[in-house]
Amino acid sequence: MSGPRAYSRYHYLHRPGGVDEIGIALAGGGVRAACLALGALQVAEESGVLARARYVSAVSGGSYMATAFLSARALAARARRRPGQEDGGPPWNGGPAEEEGSPPWSRGSAEEEHLRRNLRYLGEDVSDLFLGLTRYVLSLLLNLVPFATVIVLAGCALGALYRAAHALAPVDDELAARMAEQRWALAAAVAVAGVLLERRFGRAERRARWAVLGLVGVLLLPDAVVLATRVLDTRMFDASAGVRLAGLVALLAVVAGAVVRTQWSFAFNPVRQVLLQVLRALFSISMVAVLVLPLLLAVGQASQLPYATAAAVGGGALLVLLVFQLVAPANRTSLHETYLRRLNRAYVVRAAGEHGVVRLSDVPLEHMHAEGLPRLLVCASVNLRASESAEGEGCASFVFSADYVGSAAIDERAPGTGSPNGGDPAEKGPPAFDGKLRAATLVAASGAAVAPHMGRYTGRATRIALALINLRLGLWFRNPAIKPREYRGPRPLRRLVRRWQQPGPVSTWREALGGLSARHRYLFVSDGGHWDNSGVVELLRRRCRTIFAVDASVDEYRLGNVLRLIALARTELGVEFEADGLLLESHDPVVRIRFAYPDDTPDSPSGYLILLRTHINQEMPSDIVALATDRTGFPRHNTLNQFLRARDVDAYVTLGRWLFQHGLAAADLLPAHAHHAGGGLQNAGRTY
Repeated sequence: MSGPRAYSRYHYLHRPGGVDEIGIALAGGGVRAACLALGALQVAEESGVLARARYVSAVSGGSYMATAFLSARALAARARRRPGQEDGGPPWNGGPAEEEGSPPWSRGSAEEEHLRRNLRYLGEDVSDLFLGLTRYVLSLLLNLVPFATVIVLAGCALGALYRAAHALAPVDDELAARMAEQRWALAAAVAVAGVLLERRFGRAERRARWAVLGLVGVLLLPDAVVLATRVLDTRMFDASAGVRLAGLVALLAVVAGAVVRTQWSFAFNPVRQVLLQVLRALFSISMVAVLVLPLLLAVGQASQLPYATAAAVGGGALLVLLVFQLVAPANRTSLHETYLRRLNRAYVVRAAGEHGVVRLSDVPLEHMHAEGLPRLLVCASVNLRASESAEGEGCASFVFSADYVGSAAIDERAPGTGSPNGGDPAEKGPPAFDGKLRAATLVAASGAAVAPHMGRYTGRATRIALALINLRLGLWFRNPAIKPREYRGPRPLRRLVRRWQQPGPVSTWREALGGLSARHRYLFVSDGGHWDNSGVVELLRRRCRTIFAVDASVDEYRLGNVLRLIALARTELGVEFEADGLLLESHDPVVRIRFAYPDDTPDSPSGYLILLRTHINQEMPSDIVALATDRTGFPRHNTLNQFLRARDVDAYVTLGRWLFQHGLAAADLLPAHAHHAGGGLQNAGRTY
């Protein structure tokens, strides 16, 4: 181990502890990851490691199961301690099964059986699929309203401006751009002035650059309006402008579909590489055209309307925007609620009992933990500007738990926790973040794999496409670093003010065009895998010494998650892993990797990552070995495949149990009563 080093720039959320700081990380990966997590948690509980663990960190699919599993135990513990549920939690009665020693989600439990019966929770049958498709179409149309109204409003304003300035006028029944020489000369002068004054911009440099670009664009826009109008009004096609525009949109959709299919592909053939790059360039151009062409047409039409008519149309568009701000916030027009309801079907907290089914949506944030249980960390990603993120990727970690909501990248003083470097947040009270947060909301946010902003996977063109077709699973959450402004007035007005402050059409446009920032009142949160799909980094941030990482990766070497976490741990926390190139060649399902914190000394207890991967070997149960060889997809089912068979679910649960059992042997944990700080772990098996 290396000697102590300065680590003041690293954001930790725990004081240095002894060897018995245990954490369990459950990676993302859809249903596949959820079933692996279930098997691992069952063994962790049976072995007593879950009771000894300080934290359970879960991402995306792993959070489905971890939240249901631990919330069930937290609610049962609260019910035993406070009969009658005086604290406002959901009604709870453990029922006969729990009295007989079979807690929820244990082996052979009613919850496990409920999952098998609800594997098609995204679409149970034809009627459910039909209603789901209808709901999507309605949400799509609703989602397009803010885009259309902003374009109409901007078109009316610019059209009236150009008409007043005589920059656009009909000539021989055709729209023409006038004063081209003056406008181009003025645009050139503005550009040159921007270059000469650039060093004087100071703190407002970013805004000044955009101001220069915007002014140049306004001066040259009439020429683009005329060009677009003539292209769409050409007599080459015997069809109306609307039909031609629809045909162009259909062509762009075809290009978009081709790009989405090849977005993450790599070709060794040089010709294929060039074709892919050309296709992606066409996609980028087409996505910009989808927004720009309607704006150009709106400007051209408005420039030929009387001022009163243009004002009336623009006023109507503005009124629609104001109504949408009040009655249709950005989170309501997304697919979040649909996704949440679907998750509620399968991952129930309690499947049987005196009070019926208890679902994730019944569990408030503050009731997800009880004394004697590890603290659950539901890990998501917050999307920021590249300049605001440590790696310049435009994202950072965002964590939900019963006593901590926030991100070290935004503010070290998350609500109710104090400074992370000044104490243990687990000892603080729950934050006054948002009393309406429920477990289902957090799980849906952590599993929001498809969204316009996807952390390090965000693309400018795909961002626009996903926003327009309403593939928006991400959520807008209140920024915990900004204290909400409370309006003290009559109750109806308070409600109106709260609705006005919610993310609305402006936020929808930000999803499409970017511009997200840690300074905004609301933050856009998406899948935890968009930053760290392993969940390990947040356990390192809390200084765990022994970490069991259930990795649900499906790449050839099962190293996608671990290589990412090693890089993030180094840059975010100064943690170094002793993993050499042999790790890249290893196909062992259980691997132990030593790591050290930046302030560790030679006397510090060793840190170990127990990496549990989905490699199949001959020591595993024969049925899952056979299943892995009959080309059914196990254990590499695609993350987007949410329709696994019961046999696959059983195989993943069994694999999770096997991995954690052998991970316990590799960890060689000290007995529960041994807490001395200097006693390192004994070497067992191969260590990297």
